[in-house]
Amino acid sequence: MAILSTGPIENRPVGGSRPTQQVSIKMINSDLANPSTVLIQGYYLNGNRTLYVLEVVSLTPNEVATRNYFANFDAFQFIFTINGPAAGNTEISVWGKSAIGQLITAHRLVSDELLRSEVDGSTSTANLLYFTFSDGQKLVYSNSDGFAQYGVTQILSPSEVSYINLFINGILQPQSNYKVENGKLTLLIDEAPSEGVPIILQFIIIN
Repeated sequence: MAILSTGPIENRPVGGSRPTQQVSIKMINSDLANPSTVLIQGYYLNGNRTLYVLEVVSLTPNEVATRNYFANFDAFQFIFTINGPAAGNTEISVWGKSAIGQLITAHRLVSDELLRSEVDGSTSTANLLYFTFSDGQKLVYSNSDGFAQYGVTQILSPSEVSYINLFINGILQPQSNYKVENGKLTLLIDEAPSEGVPIILQFIIIN
């Protein structure tokens, strides 16, 4: 597994508008026989680090894929987690673009320029996402509240996973704001999130 990061990218207005309005992510799996997957996490940085992009892209052997995301923020960051047999042969580049599609040189990052951390090849990693939506009232959620079309419907026990992250409306929550047990998520906050707000549990398992 490899984890790549753009680091924080400054995008404050110049002459009344921000240089980068859109980010294009290009991914290539150059392995001729094996697949890979890329977990894309995009954050805008405005005093808080807020998740606004969360997507898993599956790459077949020799496939090239492109994703475009809104990026009209004062600062942003993208993190890529690459898994699968072809993780070592998967490369990513990031391209900032103006409102009319012109490339922003300062916001161009090719694969070799991305911040990289590696996990030994003998290690397998899984990223599982549990999705639900607030009803505006309750603070406790169970497996039956999960939406299978978005991810897993099981709330895993902390003893079964390596790391757990909770996002409410895209904002990463401090661990003091929630408790996770097997099949149960309890929000330790005074009021339930507004109705319709997405609640996402991320389980990272490293073996």
